[in-house]
Amino acid sequence: MWKKRILGLILLLLVVGTPVVSQAAGNGTITIENPKQGEVIRGPKITIIWKQLKEGEADHVLLIIDGQRRFPVVENSKQDLTLSLGDHEVTLQALDKNHQPLVEPKTIVKFTLE
Repeated sequence: MWKKRILGLILLLLVVGTPVVSQAAGNGTITIENPKQGEVIRGPKITIIWKQLKEGEADHVLLIIDGQRRFPVVENSKQDLTLSLGDHEVTLQALDKNHQPLVEPKTIVKFTLE
């Protein structure tokens, strides 16, 4: 049993620091490259950087900060923001051409500004 826990810990350590990727069959992927999951960043300014592989119905993304809708982003793959210090959550969700949210892909990263 302890071998499984050690293996799980090793796998977790390998994942930390890698970009968060969401993939849905037929609708492409969204990869958040900055910030990293759990990262602590000197704030209040931050640049959100992502890549979207468009497939199926996916056309562009909706950038959501702390659960509040910001705006749909069609061409950009980065957004500069000024946020309050503290814990934050970035969500990127794929939208179709009619600006309707798709269930997937949807990617979430939590980080802290200090």
